[in-house]
Amino acid sequence: MHVTTTPGSSPGHGLLVLSSPLANGGRSRFSSLSASYPLKLLSPSPLTSTPENLGTCYVLAYGGGLVAGDEISLDIVVQAGAGLLLLTQGSTKVFRVRPGLRPLSLGPQRNPGSGKDHGKTIQRQHIRVEQDGYLLLLPNAVQPYASSSYHQAQRVTLQGHGSSVVLLDWFTSGRSLSVSKTSTRGIVGCGKTKEEWEFERYSSLNEVVLDGEVIMRERTVLDNDNGDETIPSTETPTAAKGTIPIPTLADRMRPYQTYATMLIYGPHFQTLLKALQTLSQDPSQTQFQAQRPNGTLLWSFSLVGKSASRSGDAQQGGVLRVAGVETEVVGEFIRGVLERGGVERLVGKGLWERIW
Repeated sequence: MHVTTTPGSSPGHGLLVLSSPLANGGRSRFSSLSASYPLKLLSPSPLTSTPENLGTCYVLAYGGGLVAGDEISLDIVVQAGAGLLLLTQGSTKVFRVRPGLRPLSLGPQRNPGSGKDHGKTIQRQHIRVEQDGYLLLLPNAVQPYASSSYHQAQRVTLQGHGSSVVLLDWFTSGRSLSVSKTSTRGIVGCGKTKEEWEFERYSSLNEVVLDGEVIMRERTVLDNDNGDETIPSTETPTAAKGTIPIPTLADRMRPYQTYATMLIYGPHFQTLLKALQTLSQDPSQTQFQAQRPNGTLLWSFSLVGKSASRSGDAQQGGVLRVAGVETEVVGEFIRGVLERGGVERLVGKGLWERIW
């Protein structure tokens, strides 16, 4: 297992280059793997069942999460014919906005005392996938704590119609907390409570670019800054006529606690797209998924077409959206879909069993 950090480079910046198997006797290797605090990149040794063209990397943060003021920027290149699996170890925790910032988390151009980005946690990834390469971006869910502010942008550039991507972006309503309870008889016990949609702001932008054209763009913005705002009402009784409160973020998101979006494109994942298309057209399967005994889950799938006017080789992509009451239920559903679509074959059985 190889852990890489690079002191002296820009804070929070990382560079990852996975070489082409054509230049290394059929096996892909990380020709560049560097990161600076608070970012950390970890590359495990390949298993015997891992395909030779596949590289695996965990994207981590020191301290187990991201704090206010952290700005992560990761540049990635997947060279021709290589496959990259990007993971995280556990959920990406986003800690609350606090006065002051973690040492070294600011670059020289950022002022901790001013600016509109003060207090935000920012994460950017720019990924280039060359001809016949593929990317599997399968992190654990983002877990924004109460009063946190998280902003993420991920752009995947595909070079040629032979390159492919699966990009999973998902997040939860918050964290579960253990709390002490004391009864009237003085017996102390332990219970759990949950932060439910109590973060300040969550923003995520995901883009897939092919031949210089954005073919997929998904943006999510959740803002908790309603305060005591109201909206005009014309349907309330005379005594209460005037205004009604704007629904809170929690009101709008309930009963679901986890939301996921998965972008899929390219020849490596056509089996996955066909499996999802078949599943979405089966009324019994759709109804079953919506009424799972261990928690309500809703999902939808839509195909995204791409014109063949430039290369003469048309491709199709798709977008999967999932909402669930429990994170585990959402994860199980996504994992089942990926297995049905043959993704395990691209990863290898041993490594696949370690995902999530």
